[in-house]
Amino acid sequence: MRNVPRSWSYLPAAALLAAMSVIGLAGPASAASGPLAPSQAEKHCVVALGPASTGVPVAVCYPTFAQAMHAAGSVTRTAAGPLTSVVIGIDYSSTGFAGSTLTWTEAAGCGSYAASSMPAGWNDVVESVQNFNRCGTTLYQNTSFGGLTSSVPVNGTKSSLGSFNQTASSQRWCTSSSC
Repeated sequence: MRNVPRSWSYLPAAALLAAMSVIGLAGPASAASGPLAPSQAEKHCVVALGPASTGVPVAVCYPTFAQAMHAAGSVTRTAAGPLTSVVIGIDYSSTGFAGSTLTWTEAAGCGSYAASSMPAGWNDVVESVQNFNRCGTTLYQNTSFGGLTSSVPVNGTKSSLGSFNQTASSQRWCTSSSC
């Protein structure tokens, strides 16, 4: 389980990884109990969102959560070089914040961002969600934000999406509880 403490919600991704490593939360991934076949290894993916994100988001995946969090901290750099990427949310393939992870980052923190479809391999997969950096999120049943929805409040978590498990096909983030 990689349940990230709420007090870390305003940290840049690199600082978040460092803090998690100290207490062992960024260690080896646990066995998947969600939609992945038992023979499939977990994957830990990172997507860098932008204000004008269009098309299918591109996820870069890593074998461990620690590697994904390290990459999340180096996704976006200014011309001068310092890290500016922050984690705004993590989607999990299993309930209880377990299984494969999909980490969403943005250069400036929370704003109004959208993924009109999930990255390859993530359609109808998400079962739990954590939000960070003053972001809320709404997951949608269909691509292009159609169908039923499930919302997670600003800096909130849902250890299970309940009847919405393995249903999300698009997602939005914003500074309110329903996007």
